[in-house]
Amino acid sequence: MIINTIILIIINNKEYIINKNKYIKQIGLLFLIILLYIGIYININYNNNELGYQLIEEFININWGIDGISLWLINLTLILLPIALISNWNITNNNNNNNMFIYVILIIIIGLIILLNFICLDIISFYILFEATLLPLFILIGIYGSKYKEKAAYYILIYTLFSSLFMLLSIGIYIYILGNIDYININNIILSIDLQSILFIGLILGIIVKTPLFPIHTWLPLVHAESPVGGSILLAGIIIKLAIYAIIRLLLINLSDAVILYNPLLYTISILTILYIGLITLKQIDIKVIIAYSSIIHMAITIMGILSNNIIGIEGSILLSIGHGFTSPALFLLIGGILYDRYHTRLIYYYQSLATYMPIFSIYLLIAGLFNMGLPLTLNFIGEFLSINGIFIYNSLFAILSTFSIFITTIYQIKLTTKLLYGYKSIYINIVKDINSRELLLLNILFFFILFIGIYPNLIVKSLNLAITPLIYTL
Repeated sequence: MIINTIILIIINNKEYIINKNKYIKQIGLLFLIILLYIGIYININYNNNELGYQLIEEFININWGIDGISLWLINLTLILLPIALISNWNITNNNNNNNMFIYVILIIIIGLIILLNFICLDIISFYILFEATLLPLFILIGIYGSKYKEKAAYYILIYTLFSSLFMLLSIGIYIYILGNIDYININNIILSIDLQSILFIGLILGIIVKTPLFPIHTWLPLVHAESPVGGSILLAGIIIKLAIYAIIRLLLINLSDAVILYNPLLYTISILTILYIGLITLKQIDIKVIIAYSSIIHMAITIMGILSNNIIGIEGSILLSIGHGFTSPALFLLIGGILYDRYHTRLIYYYQSLATYMPIFSIYLLIAGLFNMGLPLTLNFIGEFLSINGIFIYNSLFAILSTFSIFITTIYQIKLTTKLLYGYKSIYINIVKDINSRELLLLNILFFFILFIGIYPNLIVKSLNLAITPLIYTL
């Protein structure tokens, strides 16, 4: 990382270099590809038949390691980072001469912080890294966002930073009472139900804002709408998954009594989120906001699955998180990248009959919409099916109510697709170029993983089995 940054700074400061931005992009992409190869090495050396954390190393007095859950979140991050960089390959900002240099550095910093978050093995490091993504994301949106980028940047900063203060209070109690913040040690300590309740309330307030759930969800649609497409890919694909990861690491094992106690409340909030957000989505006219609200609905199902206290629900939740991590970036690339890049408007009423002028784009948008609806043989279908099955094992009434997410998602996705692709030609749009080779490559990569893992989900499941077993609470 240090060598890569030094090289980028040297190239950026050399005024006589022709095509300076091109070299900066290529070096940044090369670094992310090297990280991808390191990830392949980790996957090869990971033993699916070994219980507990693996590849544990101590550095700066902090333990670092992975298990089957963090392994696939790391894989998701390593795949999406180059895609986020390439998606804004031609990004410009008239007020900033070093626009590409800053953008590449910010993408790399966000990616490294997220990777460290998934491999750190103590609570205080998790919290610091959990919050450290805010600053580069704030700068990324503030510089490269759309019309209301300043408002969006402050929204994500204030909402998530304020809510995370409650997490910090709970972590402070952990340190004061236990004197130990390592996952391996605190998971072996039994706490009283009163203390668990206090810690649970503080931690969950920070988590549900990061997810987010109703009624503190209002920051996400604005942030997605105003972010550059690379920022939306990282936010929808990885960053909101940190909340799911926080539930696994901080709640399910050592606060299991409190989780069982407050489960009905969290399930009720999740159901309200599905119904309320679904109805709001049907009224939206901003195409990026529609996709953003889609993320909230899928995350509500994921929360319910992860809290179902059975292996099927938890596996389904993680699979749905990974599936959403591929599908949502594909939709943002199509809507916020390709379409907005050509027409510079996000209002749905300006678009019509795009299938006539952009046939390849239309095919990919239709396929991505089917993925988002949970088409069989896709990773989203496997994740939703197992999650709802796990919810049914926990409580049949909540499972029945959660199935409304499938119908709501289908309705607004069909509405979006038919409005954009069919009908008479709109007087507001001109004929533009269809998808180029760079955009086609990114979409094909995302679609490949959605279909390949959907057809062969055991690729992930075999890594999850032993990692999920300790998360189950038994009386």
